[in-house]
Amino acid sequence: MNNRSLYSYFLLSAALILLAITGGYFVNHTSEHIPTDKIRKNFQEAQQQMEKIMLETASFVKKNTNETNNIRYFSRLDKKYSDKLMFFYRFKAGKLQNWSTNELNISSDLLKISNQSVIEYDRNIIQIFKQKISDNFLLGVLVLRRDYYIYNKYLQSYNNLDIPQNIKITLTTEPSEYVIKNISGNPAFSLTSTKKTLRQNTTAENFFFFVFLAGFALLLFSVLRLKNKLLIATVFIVLWVLRLVLLYGKFPDSLYHISLFQPFAYSFNSWMFSLGDA
Repeated sequence: MNNRSLYSYFLLSAALILLAITGGYFVNHTSEHIPTDKIRKNFQEAQQQMEKIMLETASFVKKNTNETNNIRYFSRLDKKYSDKLMFFYRFKAGKLQNWSTNELNISSDLLKISNQSVIEYDRNIIQIFKQKISDNFLLGVLVLRRDYYIYNKYLQSYNNLDIPQNIKITLTTEPSEYVIKNISGNPAFSLTSTKKTLRQNTTAENFFFFVFLAGFALLLFSVLRLKNKLLIATVFIVLWVLRLVLLYGKFPDSLYHISLFQPFAYSFNSWMFSLGDA
């Protein structure tokens, strides 16, 4: 390989690495923004839809006395709304009679909670909707944040309503620009950024991680084609010093986070632990 080709490879690898670092830095810092207006709009629309479904369900339950029809009705609710994390339940005499799905292990204790309240329940953040019909109680649950375990070991969090996954939902309702109100106008929950915590990589972060890997692999390929041993040693020393500077200065945060490459590490660890369980 001639010197001109090596020079081209060096330039290309440098361009890829620079693109990855710049892109990772940009993705990390733009993700700090909390889109409160969009979240408020989505939350309001979800609440309006929940109230509409509750009224329709109440009308059905009031007119219907056939248990088979109740089961079919709640099954249809599951198919239509479970992907939106909207769940519905019917209680009678304090006992659960029908449900769209009960993966949240809902109990009658939630009937004591005020309507439209946002609470933490079994690690999840949910909003409660209630309606009484003679001796029946209808309960609607809108999940804002879903926390669940895989293999009963690995906790995963999922934000609903298109709330970015790097945004944490808290029950703090002190006045601030990040407080989200319920449909009645009362403070319901707050939003905070969690960019410093471990979270699932975004598509953009994974893309820039692959760009960084490609650039670094091309750089190593070019270095190994050099005939001058002193030049090879110099390149590796420069890379080592650059790595120390990046780690010491924590720049950029996103590149460090991307380097963890959590989805693949998580999948590998899950597989290894599953072998142990077997």
